[in-house]
Amino acid sequence: MKNGVWIASMVGFAFVLLAANIIYTASDNVMTGKVVGELEAPGVIHKISIRDYKYSVETLEISVGDTVAWANFDGVQHTVTSEDGEELNSALLKNREMYIHVFDKKGTYPYYCKPHPTMKGKIIVK
Repeated sequence: MKNGVWIASMVGFAFVLLAANIIYTASDNVMTGKVVGELEAPGVIHKISIRDYKYSVETLEISVGDTVAWANFDGVQHTVTSEDGEELNSALLKNREMYIHVFDKKGTYPYYCKPHPTMKGKIIVK
């Protein structure tokens, strides 16, 4: 992606994040760092924090078109990876990095952390 397009995309994404109140409040540690994932948020945005080797929400029910944003607040790296390896596949997220995914199909999406496979969660899209 050319630099001008990338910068315009990031500025647009920042506006979407602010408008949707995805920026974590001071009590949740203000979100800084790079964003990894899709750059559009068409529906409701749901936040899941990663702290103390667990996802803050184990099972989340959402609607088609909603977005889920995972933010790592641990001192170690984590992933958000579908059990089937298809729908969710984040890179290793460092502290204060975020992974964002828009769910566009109904279904149940179990996921885990590759380095810490006992960390599990599930997204149910209705």
